[in-house]
Amino acid sequence: MGFPPEVFLIGAQKSGTSTLASLLDTHPEITVSNPKETHFFTVNYKKGIKWYEQTFNSKKNILVDASTSYAMARLDKQNASSGTDSVPARVYSLNPSAKFIYILRNPTDRTYSGYWHGVRTGRIDESFGELIRSKNFNHLDTSNYNEQLLLWLKYFPLESFLILKFEDLIEKPDETLKRCFNFIGVNSHFKTKSNQHDNKSYVATRFGRKYNNLLIKYPILKRVVRYTPGVIKPIARKLVKKTNIPKMGIKDREYLNNYFYEKNKKLSELTGIDFNSWNK
Repeated sequence: MGFPPEVFLIGAQKSGTSTLASLLDTHPEITVSNPKETHFFTVNYKKGIKWYEQTFNSKKNILVDASTSYAMARLDKQNASSGTDSVPARVYSLNPSAKFIYILRNPTDRTYSGYWHGVRTGRIDESFGELIRSKNFNHLDTSNYNEQLLLWLKYFPLESFLILKFEDLIEKPDETLKRCFNFIGVNSHFKTKSNQHDNKSYVATRFGRKYNNLLIKYPILKRVVRYTPGVIKPIARKLVKKTNIPKMGIKDREYLNNYFYEKNKKLSELTGIDFNSWNK
């Protein structure tokens, strides 16, 4: 137990990872990093190992890093030669005995949810139909779980991964948590309150988009937000509006179901888990 972390909740993004991380963190033998998503092996690697160690409040427990960016590698040929598997290599160099929890959601639905996350933060302006038919929409790669997993299997055996279904977390939360506790190696009889989130989204207004783009362009502004929450947060709340996510178009759903069909089949063959329900 203790640093470096023994367990990584690597994604998939928009598949219940935040809920699962919060539930795991309630266990007295587990400490999830603070912030939950350190993104150390992706965007914060240059900050160094001491910075990473300080994101864990307790060194006595089993430590969990819940960063969804670890399973968001670009899979196109142009990026394949530039080290898309650098994250698994970096994790291996720090802890070759690490364990991984990978929670997966129907890739068609996850791609749509990821799109609306981009809309909410003001990073996406294009229509969903245009993006999924382009070659540069990174959410298609993130939903290609088979290829994402293969990057990790270059360094770690399949036995190091607990692969979960998003549907099971929603429909059978207690059973799913018990599987996680057994996999991690802590008391599996611990009971915690499970919760579910409704399908709501916050969409940035025109000014909100400018605000988010400024944060992306000038990361130092995030420090201003952090240290002046009493001033910035009330303003930020006025930059978004609450909205329901609209239903996906029938043609877009058919397109994505066809796009992921063979990929889902390969994932089932690789993991021995039945994902046929995703193809309906």
